[in-house]
Amino acid sequence: MKDESIFPPKCCGQAIPVDTTNAFITEELLAEYDNKREEFATTKRTYCSDKACSTFIPTRFIEDGIARCTRCEKKTCLNCLSEAHEGTCTDDPESQRVFVWPRKRDGGVANNARTWSNWTTAAFTFHAAAATNSAIAAARSGKPVTALSGMRNNSWRGELQ
Repeated sequence: MKDESIFPPKCCGQAIPVDTTNAFITEELLAEYDNKREEFATTKRTYCSDKACSTFIPTRFIEDGIARCTRCEKKTCLNCLSEAHEGTCTDDPESQRVFVWPRKRDGGVANNARTWSNWTTAAFTFHAAAATNSAIAAARSGKPVTALSGMRNNSWRGELQ
């Protein structure tokens, strides 16, 4: 039951019934089948970080970004897929936003501008460090400015403090 391309089992194009009514299927085989059915039906799969185990971890055993293996009981970080660890994961997509270098645009964005985000209570506070440009000059005068946000095509509009 390792080859997903031939799952579920078929004979002559018809699915073979896999349940307790089939006399050739043991309880162990039925349990393995049910586990594989769940694994193959899961689009974003997580496997145990222990290379010797590598067991599929069903979503019901995932909580707060940590997956608990049902076979060996080891815990796996969902971001880096390594053994679970304390603190912020360096592979966390939100952590990757810490330093984002914006593209130079026709609007005159400084080449060496960079933004970083700072977690506050349930919200982001954005800060910017940049060479002097028209956005900084406008902000100093108290006017609203448009500042690019990372590599995305949209922009953040507001007043710099």
